[in-house]
Amino acid sequence: MPQDDAKIQHDAQLRRKACRTALIDLFCARFPNAFSMATPKPLKKRCLVDVATDWEAHRDDYPACSKLLLREAFGVYTSKKRYHQACLVNGAMRVDLQGEAVEAVADAEKDYHLERLAKK
Repeated sequence: MPQDDAKIQHDAQLRRKACRTALIDLFCARFPNAFSMATPKPLKKRCLVDVATDWEAHRDDYPACSKLLLREAFGVYTSKKRYHQACLVNGAMRVDLQGEAVEAVADAEKDYHLERLAKK
């Protein structure tokens, strides 16, 4: 029976990954001025709260998922190498969901992004 448990667990992981990927694709489609896999922009602090608010208001537009998966998908997006690189550009501005610049990426934050890139 341990093989059955391992298969069930593996299948669940694959479903979670597929849901996270679908959510990231939806972020890019729903908020194209903020989310892009090819040319990401630094997102405003607490942008996940705005995404979660949109998810609550428009659940029918999102794949069936939990708030945890929404948070995981956001984390996957913001952990990408290109995202960290975008945060290191001189004069980089954080954007809201509409793509409007709201604040500069602080120099102190750049150390974090450098550390994350070093681990990639």
